[in-house]
Amino acid sequence: MNDGTIDTKLLKEWLARIRAGDRTAKNELFRRIDKRLDHLARKMLKRFPNVQAWAETGDVLQNAVVRLLNALERMAPQSVREFYGLVSLYLRRELLDLARQYAQAHQAHPYGTLRADDSQALDIEPMAIEEDPDQFEKWMLFHENVERLPTEEREVVGLIFYGGWTQLEVADLFGVDERTIRRRWKNAMLKLHQILNPLQS
Repeated sequence: MNDGTIDTKLLKEWLARIRAGDRTAKNELFRRIDKRLDHLARKMLKRFPNVQAWAETGDVLQNAVVRLLNALERMAPQSVREFYGLVSLYLRRELLDLARQYAQAHQAHPYGTLRADDSQALDIEPMAIEEDPDQFEKWMLFHENVERLPTEEREVVGLIFYGGWTQLEVADLFGVDERTIRRRWKNAMLKLHQILNPLQS
């Protein structure tokens, strides 16, 4: 079964071919990782319930991949880790744009919660958008500030919060111990909590 596993050498070869205008390289790369991309897109979409109510996973993924391909024409990720960081980045940007679009169209719908599962201990209150529109801004602020985190912390949040990876899986991908990932996750959550709750800082 193709689980989307690739190594850095193979990724760099595909990216070099893509930048040289080789369309078959694009097809080979995305065919290899399509299941993993679909899984990531579905996980991330669940973090945007208002978008999930109106958009299909395939549409979100397709638009994000277009953004990613455009970016790959200008930059060259140096590792699989960096590549998946870009995947997460452009999926998040697509979802944020869709969230703004639906909000502006006044298509009222529950926005869900910013709470990760209990094992990740992300303590952010549930959103009650219909009753308090200011909560929408807080919800958007959270997602936007994920992009402003230091690279290592942003990568960890991208994979764990949006992608549903375990801390052990991320540690294996990054080649570090699980304690390092746990520390980066905790630091990221503290920073985001302080941004969302400045009076409690």
